[in-house]
Order: sequence, then structure tokens, then C-alpha cells
Amino acid sequence: MRKFLLSLLFLPAMVWGQSLEILGFDSIVYGHPSTSMDIYGHAAVKNNSSSAIGVKVKRHVLDPNNALTASNAICWGFCFSTAVDVSPDAITIGAGQINFDDFNGHVYPPMDGVERSGQIMYTFFDELNPNDSVSITVTYVTTNFFSVSAFDQKEFNLYPNPTRNKIWIEGKNISGGNAKVVVNDVIGNTVLQKQINIAGGRDQIDLGALRSGYYFVSLYHNGVLISTKRVQKVQ
Repeated sequence: MRKFLLSLLFLPAMVWGQSLEILGFDSIVYGHPSTSMDIYGHAAVKNNSSSAIGVKVKRHVLDPNNALTASNAICWGFCFSTAVDVSPDAITIGAGQINFDDFNGHVYPPMDGVERSGQIMYTFFDELNPNDSVSITVTYVTTNFFSVSAFDQKEFNLYPNPTRNKIWIEGKNISGGNAKVVVNDVIGNTVLQKQINIAGGRDQIDLGALRSGYYFVSLYHNGVLISTKRVQKVQ
């Protein structure tokens, strides 16, 4: 996976189709115009129907001449080349189930120092009934508003959020040493601690045994608190 620099704003707002619903997505993702190699967002897709659905995703670059979004790719279970507009294979989402893990939309900026913004629409659809679909639009931005040093600071991202069980912990500018995740409930009780290995970029923790609600996930590296983020656990 290419170097992740900054993502922002996972929306709890819901977007509906006939059977499919977007429970939340990264509406805006940010990167630095000189140093960001890859900026990407996530989405959670729910099947509201009473039957399993094979779901595919297709992309539509809203401005094909935009240098920021000219090179982009979709991940739907697997990550595909920049030439692929529609995921070749469907992912089955069971009746009433949510897919938190499989979608990423990636943009590979030109890294030429120019600030830009661009949008890509992603449509999730029933492979047997393409009219049964739901779409989201993600805005990608490269900006100098954040200093390069801010992008180079140690940080981490977690996804999917909300989640039913496992979440990925993805480190930024963290290599070697010991990393530990501590999960606290809203009144400060520690409900989970785990040593993780993010030397390769990311690792998983399982929140499946926890009750539904909000939790705070803290990442420590070599005994130093890096950051704390909030995650929602759902059934």
C-alpha cells in the first residue's frame, strides 16, 4: 500500500438506493501537493433487502482533465489497476448485512506542488439489477494549508468506522519499535489492550466482543501516546 498521508471526515450521514444504503463514507480526503503519493477514502455499504445481493462498484471521474484525479483506482475486495472502471467481480452482501471493509477509492496525485481538488463518483449496484444502485461523491484535495511537517508527524488512521468487529490500525510515519493499542469506553474504563505490529503499515484489532456504543482507541509507540480516535461499535 502506498504511503497514506491524511484522510478526513467519515460521514455518519446515510445515502439510500432501493436495496443498498451507504451508512458512512469519507466525503473529503486531503493530501499534500508535494509529498502525497496516495490519498484515499472508505465507505460502508448495507444491504437493506431480504435477500443476499452480489454488489459491484463503478467509478465516474467527474472531470477527466483534472490532473489530481487523472490517476485513480478502486478497491472492492481486491485493488484494481487504474484502467478498471467497474469491479470485475461482485461481493455478496447478505440480507440486512453491512460491508465495512472492502471499498477504498484511491487517487494518486502528480506530486508537482500544485494545489488541486477533484471529485469522483462511486456507484454500488446489484450485479443482477444495475438499476438498484446507490452513489456517493468523494472530493479529493491537495493543499498547502497543512505544512509538510504536519504530514510527516506520527499519526494513525482506523477503519472501518463504524464497525461490527475488526478494525484496521494504519500507522503513518511509524516504523519499528513497539506499538500498543488501548481501547477505553466512554467513562474511561480500559476494555481492550493489544500489542500490534504496524511495521508493515497496518494491523487489526477485534472489537467483536464489545457492546454497541462509542469507544476511544489510543495508539502508543515505544510507550508514547501518538493519538486517540473515536470509533463506533455496532451490531
